Amino acid sequence: MSDTILILYEAPKGFQFISEEEYERFQAWKQAQRGIRTWKLKDLAKYKYGTKSTERASRYLIKHRHDLDVEQGGFIDYVNTHNGWQIPAAEMMDYLLSHPD
Repeated sequence: MSDTILILYEAPKGFQFISEEEYERFQAWKQAQRGIRTWKLKDLAKYKYGTKSTERASRYLIKHRHDLDVEQGGFIDYVNTHNGWQIPAAEMMDYLLSHPD
């Protein structure tokens, strides 16, 4: 005779459980995104906020300029943004993981 133990576990705030299939789809999508060498501002907005509006993405880049600007050791050339944003996708994805705000 075997005993069954049920454990109720609540995900920490800000996290949720997903199926393995959903996780695999996300990993495949993420890998495809890494294949894109540079993002425009709209690409960052879509990745981070899930929207076509670039306003929040623009504010994020301004807020984090000290870390991201090539003149400060980052990977985005803020001086030449008048020609449109050129955001290295792989580096930005890594940065977003450690700076989610």
